[in-house]
Amino acid sequence: MKIIILGASHGGAEAVETALLEFPTAEIFWVEQQALSHLLGWPMEKVVLYRNQLKAKGVRVLDQTRAVRLEGAHHTLVVQETQSKVEHRLVYDKLILSPGAQARTLSVPGNQLRGLVSLRGRADLDWLRQQSTGNAAIQHVVVIGAGCIGVSAAEMFAVAGKQVTLVDVNDRVLHGYLDAELTEPLTEAFTAHQVTLALAQRVQQFDGDATGHVTTVVTDQKSYWADLVVVAVGGQPNTDWLVDQLAILPNGSIQTDTYLRTSMPDVFAIGDAVQVVSGATGKLLNVALEADARRESYLA
Repeated sequence: MKIIILGASHGGAEAVETALLEFPTAEIFWVEQQALSHLLGWPMEKVVLYRNQLKAKGVRVLDQTRAVRLEGAHHTLVVQETQSKVEHRLVYDKLILSPGAQARTLSVPGNQLRGLVSLRGRADLDWLRQQSTGNAAIQHVVVIGAGCIGVSAAEMFAVAGKQVTLVDVNDRVLHGYLDAELTEPLTEAFTAHQVTLALAQRVQQFDGDATGHVTTVVTDQKSYWADLVVVAVGGQPNTDWLVDQLAILPNGSIQTDTYLRTSMPDVFAIGDAVQVVSGATGKLLNVALEADARRESYLA
């Protein structure tokens, strides 16, 4: 059996490990757009050892290689080396797509200013950690979005002694994750650590200085000083290249059944590019969390 797994983040990595356990004689191609060392954040020696271990088990790693086209009728994934632009046609028996999502941006004036950053991967997190403790020029930090990523970023900068403002269109932190009786203690904790909660506010624009660097975040209620702005307002699934092959939901997610099967035979999808079914309501939800991606990889 030939299995292709696209994506080397949490879901893709777990899919490779599970495929090795379930199908030890399978030929596995693992495709990732970034360099594996950059994505994992490991020393090069550890990455080389890991690649050699995978190769010994029948896994061929094609990093710095992006998927450009799915030809489902021919069980073929067309990929392209990001540097040389050379294309390869990979034939599969089964394909697991974990293309992930890119950070959403805010379509407001000033969104191209320097000093606006997003947080989607390990490299972004490492950079923010360095800025929180090693950049004395950053004193005022505005975090937009009070979901899991935004709350974590706000905590990190608050612990580092920065003046933090947390902005969200909802009236409480983690609105989409927890009920009010659970978020109230979080609100009290943020307040106790001098984090300004700008809740039930919508960002209207970003203002900057003469050098093109952000200085102010303007909401529909107030303006907030900012040396750095972390935009954490969710992700947009990386699925544009699949719209002519797979059923795509209005929000850009790949449509799957309860077994993560897509509309194309032998093609599965997991991770941030799909929606999960709520056990409580039975409705589809966008939940971009590592644990969900890993559970989906087992099922796929």
